[in-house]
Amino acid sequence: MSAKIKNKVLVYEGSNYLRYRLLLSTLSGKPVKITNIRTKNDDPGLKEYEISFIRLLDKMTNGTKIELNETGTSIYYNPGLLHGGELEHDCSLQRGIGYYLEAIMILAPFCKSRIDLKLRGVTNNTIDLSVDRIQTAGIPILKKFLTGDNEVILDIRKRGVAPLGGGEVQFKCPINRNLKTIQLEDSGMVKRIRGTACSIRVSPAIANRIVESAKSVLLKFLPDVYIYADHCKRSISGKSPGFGVTLTAETTKEVFFSGQAFSPLMTTGSLPCVPEDLGKEAAIKLLDEIYRNGCIDSVFQSMTAAFMALGKKDVCKVIIGPLTPAIYKLWYNYLRQRVSQLKGRCIIDPLYEDVNNAFERALVFMHKMPRIWMDYCTLMTEECYITRTRQVFDRSLRALPITQHHRIWPLYIHFLKKHNVYETAVRVFRRYLKLAPEDTEEYIEYLISIERLDEAAVKLAQIVNQDDFVSKHGKSNHQLWNELCDLISKNPSKIKSLNVDAIIRGGLRRYTDQLGPLWNSLADYYVRSGLFERARDIYEEAIQTVTTVRDFTQVFDAYAQFEELSLKKLIEEAARNPTEEDDIKLELRLARLEHLMERRLLLLNSVLLRQNPHNVAEWHKRVKLYEGQPHEIINTYTEAVQTVQPQLAVGKLYTLWVAFGKFYEENGQIEDARVVFEKATLVPYTKVDDLASVWCEWAEMEIRHGNCKEALKLMHRATTMPARKVAYHDETETVQVRLYKSLKVWSMYADLEESFGTFKTCKTVYDKIIDLKIATPQIIINYGLFLEENNYFEEAFRAYEKGIALFKWPNVYDIWNTYLTKFLKRYGGTKLERTRDLFEQCLEYCPPKYAKALYLLYAKLEEEHGLARHAMSVYERATNAVLPEERFDMFNIYIKKAADIYGVPKTRQIYEKAIEVLNDDNTREICLRFAEMETKLGEVDRARAIYAHCSQICDPRVTSNFWQIWKEFEVRHGNEDTMREMLRIKRSVQAMYNTQVNMMSAQMLNNASNQISDVTLDAMRLLDSKITSNADNAADVKGVIKFVRGVTEKDGKPESHVNNPDEINIDIDDENDNDVEIEEIEEGTTIYLQVVSKLNYLLYKYI
Repeated sequence: MSAKIKNKVLVYEGSNYLRYRLLLSTLSGKPVKITNIRTKNDDPGLKEYEISFIRLLDKMTNGTKIELNETGTSIYYNPGLLHGGELEHDCSLQRGIGYYLEAIMILAPFCKSRIDLKLRGVTNNTIDLSVDRIQTAGIPILKKFLTGDNEVILDIRKRGVAPLGGGEVQFKCPINRNLKTIQLEDSGMVKRIRGTACSIRVSPAIANRIVESAKSVLLKFLPDVYIYADHCKRSISGKSPGFGVTLTAETTKEVFFSGQAFSPLMTTGSLPCVPEDLGKEAAIKLLDEIYRNGCIDSVFQSMTAAFMALGKKDVCKVIIGPLTPAIYKLWYNYLRQRVSQLKGRCIIDPLYEDVNNAFERALVFMHKMPRIWMDYCTLMTEECYITRTRQVFDRSLRALPITQHHRIWPLYIHFLKKHNVYETAVRVFRRYLKLAPEDTEEYIEYLISIERLDEAAVKLAQIVNQDDFVSKHGKSNHQLWNELCDLISKNPSKIKSLNVDAIIRGGLRRYTDQLGPLWNSLADYYVRSGLFERARDIYEEAIQTVTTVRDFTQVFDAYAQFEELSLKKLIEEAARNPTEEDDIKLELRLARLEHLMERRLLLLNSVLLRQNPHNVAEWHKRVKLYEGQPHEIINTYTEAVQTVQPQLAVGKLYTLWVAFGKFYEENGQIEDARVVFEKATLVPYTKVDDLASVWCEWAEMEIRHGNCKEALKLMHRATTMPARKVAYHDETETVQVRLYKSLKVWSMYADLEESFGTFKTCKTVYDKIIDLKIATPQIIINYGLFLEENNYFEEAFRAYEKGIALFKWPNVYDIWNTYLTKFLKRYGGTKLERTRDLFEQCLEYCPPKYAKALYLLYAKLEEEHGLARHAMSVYERATNAVLPEERFDMFNIYIKKAADIYGVPKTRQIYEKAIEVLNDDNTREICLRFAEMETKLGEVDRARAIYAHCSQICDPRVTSNFWQIWKEFEVRHGNEDTMREMLRIKRSVQAMYNTQVNMMSAQMLNNASNQISDVTLDAMRLLDSKITSNADNAADVKGVIKFVRGVTEKDGKPESHVNNPDEINIDIDDENDNDVEIEEIEEGTTIYLQVVSKLNYLLYKYI
C-alpha cells in the first residue's frame, strides 16, 4: 500500500516490507509510522524476530525514538544517527542470522565508524540465507560497490541450527559513503564450483554423503568441483543437531551464483531427512540459478537495487535474471503509487502518458507478470483509447502463458462490452470461446443485446446439442432448449441459418416431459411467419399426440386463443373493408372454434388413454362422451376390448365386456349381446372372479328376458369340471379351467335352481358345493333352510353337521347357532339326550367370546325340558367359560335363576364364588347386593361381616357410596359399638391406601435422586420400615377378614371362650370419633387388627 504523509511522517499499513521500510527510514533520516500490523491474524502485532531487528537498529544508531502500542500492531520509528562501532546482538531464534545480516550489509557503508558486529543465533535454516551463502556470494557484490578500502570480513566462528541455535559470526565492514557506479552486463562462463557441507552434532559421515550426492550431479557439467566437509565439534557445534550444504559457482567475470539446502526442523511424526536428497536439492538449485543467467545472485537483487539507488547519479547497469518476489513487489508498489496519483485527473492529462510509459518500462523486465498486465489493461480501459487498448490486451495474451489467460480475458470482455465496437467484440469473443467454451452463454447474451439473433441462435443450438455442456448460470439443458425455442419462434424473420421445424421436433423427441411449451413454440413460429394453416396443423398434431393433461391444457389453451384472435382479427378486417365473402369466412372460423370447444372433453379423454390405454375407467368415460352416437359407442367398445390387455388392465376388464353386451341388450339386439358375452367368456382374465362375473351377468340377462332354462344351461356350462383336476389358486392355469370352483358362480347356480329348478337338482348343486369344499357358513345355512322349507328336517340337520365338519371356530358359530335353534324348535325336549350331546359337542371347543349365548340356550333347554340341577350346573359352567367382562352378567342370571328355583338362601354360595372371581368394581356391587339379601333375611351379623370384607377394596376417597350404605345399615341395625367399629375400619382402610400412595411417592423420589443427605437417607429408611411393616399388617388383615359363609363348618369340638390379649377397651363415653386423627400408620393398623380379631371372635361365637 502506498505511503501517506501525516505531520511530515510517512504512514504505512501492514507488515509488508517492514524491514526495508525501517532500513530506508534509517538511511534517509525520515520518521515512519506503520499501523495495522497483522490485525486480522490470530496472533496480531510484531513478531519476536521483528522486535529483535528493531533492537539491532537501535544499537547501531544514536538517538533513535521507537514507540509501540500495547498490542504491537502499530510502531513509530524516528531514526537517529548511524554510528556503527563494536556491537553484539543476540538474534531471535525464529529467523536465521542471514535475515539480520542482509540488512546490516546495506547500512554498514554509511555508518559513522567502522562496524564490527558480532551476531549470535541460527546460522543455517530453511527460511533465510545461510551465512555461507552471504560469505561466498553476497560479500563480493558489496565489495563491487565500495571504493578504496573494500575489505569486508565475515567470520563464521560457530555454527548453530534451529531450534536452539548457538551459532556466532563476526561481520566487519569499512566506511564508504560514496558508492561506485558499476556496469555488469556479461556474466561470463562458469569456471569452478566450491561448497561447504556442514554436519552439526550428527555423524561426520552425513557431510560426506551430502558431498558425494551433490558431486554426482555437478560433475556431469564441470570437472572442477570441490566441496569441503565441515564437521563441527565440541564448542563450535551449536546446541541442536542438523546438516546442510551451500554451493557457489564462480564465472570468468567474477560473478558468483549460489544454492543451498539444509535439513528442516524435525517434529513428531515428520519424515526423516535423507542427506543424499539435500545434496541433490542444493545442486539443482545452483544449476537453476546459473540457468537464470544474471550477473548477480538472484537472492541479492534487492540489495543490489538498494545500492544502485543510493549511489551516484551515474547510471548503473546490471543484468539480472528473472525478478525475485522482492524486486517484483518494489515495481508493483511503484506502479500502484503512480496510478494512485491519477485520481481526480482528466484522462487527457499528460500524467496518464507518463504512467503508461512507466508500465511499458516495467513490462520490459516483467512481461511474465499477469498482475502488471492486469493493472495496465485496466488503466488503458479507463483512458478509452480503443485501438491502443485492444493492442495492449493482445500483447498481454501473447506474453503470458496460456494458463494465465483466464486472468486477462474478463478484463478484455469488460472492455468490449463497455464500447460499442460490435464487429471487434464479436471477433474477440470468438477467440475467447476457443479457450473457454463454457462461457458461450455470455457470448449469446451479448449477441442478443446487439440484435445479432441469427448467430446467437446458432450458438445456442450448438450448446444445446452438447451433452457435456455445463451452464455457468446453473441452467439445465431443458432450460436452454426453452430459450432456443423462444428465440427462434419469436424472431422467424431474423433467423435464417437454422431449420426451426427440425430443431423443435428434435426437442419434442428429447424432452417428452415438456411437450406443451415446445409444441406451442413451433406453432408460434408459424403464426409469426404468417403461415396460419400450417400453425393450425401443428396445433391439431399436438393435441393428438401429447400424453399429459398439463401439456394438453397448455396446447389447447394456446390453440383456442389462436382461433379466437384469428376470429377477432377477421371481424375487425370485415368491419373496415366489408366484402361478400366475409360472412362465409366468419361462419367457417366460428364453426371451427365451436367444434374445438365441443371436442375438448373427448380430446382430454384421448390424452388419458394415451397415457394408459389399459385404463378401463377412462374407456367407460369415453363411451359416455359418445352418448347418442351408437356407431361411435360400438367402435369405442370394440377398440377398448381389443386394446386393453388383461395383465395390464387398470380396473375390471370384464366390466367393458358386460357394458358392451348390455348396450346391445338395451337396443334389443339380444343375439349380438350373446355373441359379446360368448367372446367375453374366452378372455384370459387375471382373476377367476372376473370370468365368474361375466357368466353371472350373462345369466341375469337371460333371466331378464324370460329365458330361465337358458340361464340354468349357462350356469351348468360354467360349473362343468374340466378334463383334468386343477387347483383353484394355481395361476399358471387359465381362469376358464379354474372356474368350476368359483363360489360366485355356484351361489348363483344354487339361487337359480331354488327359483327355477327342482328339489333334486337344487340339492345336487348344494351337495356339489360341499363336496368341492368351497361352501361358506352362509351357504350351509341356506342349504339347511332350503331343506327345511321342503320338510326334509333330518336332511337339513345332516347338512348342518357337514358344515360343522368343514369349519372351525369362530366361523362355525353361525352354523351351530342355527342348528341348535332349529333342532330345539323341531324336537323341543323329546330328544333330550341327543340335544345335550349336541350342546356338549358345541361347547367343547367354543371360545369364550361366543359361549354366553350358547350356554344360555343350553340352560334354557334344561329349565324347560330337563332338570333344575342340570340347569344350575350349566349356569355354573357358564360363569367360568365366558369372557371376564361378561361374568358379572352371568352371575346375575345365575343368582336370579337359583333364587327362583331353590330360594334366596341357596344363592349364598353363588355370591361367595362371584366375590372370589369378579374384579373389584363388580365385587363391590355383588357384596352390596349380598349384604342387602342377608339383611332382608334378618342375618344382620352376616351382612356386617360382608361389609367388613368388602371394605378392603373400597377406598373412602373414591367409593364414598359404599361407606354411606354401611353407615345407614349401622344406623338401622347396629349400635354405638358397631358404629365405632365401622369408623375404625374406615380409618384403617384409609391408612392402608395412604400407605400405598406414600410407597409410590417414595419410590419416585428414590428414582429421581441418587444422592441425598445423610439426614434425608435416615428419614427415608425409617419411612421404608414403616411401609414394610404396614404392608405386612395389611396382608394379615386381608387374610383374616372374611364374611360368614352360607355353610357353617364344624369339627365337632365345643368352642371354649378364649381371652383375646389384643382386645381393646372401647370407651363408650367417647362420642367424638371424628377427633381421632390418622397421624401414625402403626397406631391405625394396630387398632384395625384388634377390631378384626374381636369381630371374628364374636361372629364365630354367636352365629
